[in-house]
Amino acid sequence: MDAPAPEPLIDRAVQVTATGAEFHATAIALQGRAALLLGPSGAGKSALALELVALGAGLIGDDRVLIRDSADGPLAAPTPMTLAAIEARGIGLIAAPLCPPAPLALVIDLARADADRLPPRRDALIYRRTVPLIRPPRTPTLAAAVMLLLTHGFAAL
Repeated sequence: MDAPAPEPLIDRAVQVTATGAEFHATAIALQGRAALLLGPSGAGKSALALELVALGAGLIGDDRVLIRDSADGPLAAPTPMTLAAIEARGIGLIAAPLCPPAPLALVIDLARADADRLPPRRDALIYRRTVPLIRPPRTPTLAAAVMLLLTHGFAAL
């Protein structure tokens, strides 16, 4: 089966400026590789990021994230208004130190889950570069899977 065409990520930006594309998203980084968590309010972006930070990832930004173009590819960075905090629904804002910007290595779309047990490999396209894109169902092992993807990538088929 052929891989689907890369999905333009810039189409989901809430604002595009000279400094980059701003997304209603959350971003974390692990070992210098960032993951962008996309989805509407209530999709679980902050909840997943909270789990990932508890497992050792760093927080780049919660609720708004800037993706900038760089010579090394797309870079996930906090916006100028980013707070050093993450939302825990029903609890409030929890202090979480921000980590430095990191190259975008994974896009997680929490708005559209793939139904297939082994879905096709997908990519997001931003600034003329492709980045792996997953559409996972919300399962108890999602945070662990994201941690492994950021540190080891996909298995070769």
